[in-house]
Amino acid sequence: MTSPDEITFRLPLLLFLVQDLYGHHGHMIGINEALMAIGMCADYNEVYRVTNRVSELVGNTQTIHVSAAKGSDGPTIMRDGKFR
Repeated sequence: MTSPDEITFRLPLLLFLVQDLYGHHGHMIGINEALMAIGMCADYNEVYRVTNRVSELVGNTQTIHVSAAKGSDGPTIMRDGKFR
């Protein structure tokens, strides 16, 4: 269930993530302890390694097409070395 203060916190965070950091934001409605304990486990050293490798591969490319079996499929625009 949503807490009364959540929107007050989330809206400024959303603006910061999207406008300042050019990031993506998803609201995880219904997240629970089991999901956090099992489904959110990741090897963040590997995430870091792969992210940097992809960045090296795309270099100064302006547009890349990202597709994955589990959902992503479409162009991603890069400006000033940042994904938009």
